[in-house]
Amino acid sequence: MKSTRIALMSFLGILWAQSIQGQSQFWLYSQNFGVNAQVFDAFGQPLEGPSYQVELWGGATSDSLVPTLGAFTRGRVIIPFGRNGHFIDLNPDGGGYSTVFSVSPNFFPSWLQVRAWDARLGATYEDAVALGQGGFGESPLFQAIGTDPFTFPPNTPGALIGLQSFSLRPIPEPSTWALLALGGASCLVWRRRGRHSDVGPRSQ
Repeated sequence: MKSTRIALMSFLGILWAQSIQGQSQFWLYSQNFGVNAQVFDAFGQPLEGPSYQVELWGGATSDSLVPTLGAFTRGRVIIPFGRNGHFIDLNPDGGGYSTVFSVSPNFFPSWLQVRAWDARLGATYEDAVALGQGGFGESPLFQAIGTDPFTFPPNTPGALIGLQSFSLRPIPEPSTWALLALGGASCLVWRRRGRHSDVGPRSQ
């Protein structure tokens, strides 16, 4: 009985220590507590399915945003889109919801931004941005208050109140000159192949 009490007190002490360090968890969910923020491609079509990924970035100030991390695994929380431009983190692995570790929960707001991209361009938002080809986008900056992930029983993560819809940047089409050059090269290859096919063994 005594050992059980000691273990419980140790566990609560860890939770308390984590709590005073400051961390605010949020639910990466686009339809929650009055929020209804769809995400679209460059042509106005809602994003759908695993070809598109989304992630929450946050920080104590508007110019200190970094990828949020799972409260327990400290790994990035990147999820695919569902249907009709919406997304929801179901936390299937229990690693914890998106957490800003630089802001204390319940009273202090975090600066937040949702970022999305075409997963065919890279595994992360930064990968897509580095290509410089479009196919990525960000929500307007907003502030929201998160909850403490290290309480017992667990808190419901804070809602992304203030999140607005946004669209991905367009992926530029090949220029007219590039298309003409490609067409010219194709014609040249075709003509050379035609000449070679016309040359056959001569009759004696």
